[in-house]
Amino acid sequence: MKRYDIKTEAKLLKALMKLKGVEQNCLSEETAILKERLGVMDCANVCLIEATNEEAKRVLSRFIDAETEIKKTPELDYNTIYGFSKYSAEYLQKIFNLFGCFADLDSIDSVTIKTNKDYPATFENEHFKIILAPRVNND
Repeated sequence: MKRYDIKTEAKLLKALMKLKGVEQNCLSEETAILKERLGVMDCANVCLIEATNEEAKRVLSRFIDAETEIKKTPELDYNTIYGFSKYSAEYLQKIFNLFGCFADLDSIDSVTIKTNKDYPATFENEHFKIILAPRVNND
């Protein structure tokens, strides 16, 4: 069974609690790792968190129940880059904290960030893919 070391897992759990919150009836680890895709939205439906490997699925399973599980991740086209979108600094800080949990591992991942005007931003490494919706102007 592949698992993160205890220090990394504790940091991940803390970071995910800040993004997602805690579910009452979470999936079992065994059920989670058998799923092809495993993802969940935050409470405000602004941020999608998807596990992309077995270790991440085990950790994310604590935050997912059958009713809140994301069945399919949206496919986004970032080919044309123009203009700008605004993103919540609070969410960006939480996302950076989540990816920062991997700093103690032997091989530090780079994080790929994709943005486009009026599109969600995508943050991805070998463990997690996070999609963050842009802020909407109230004008």
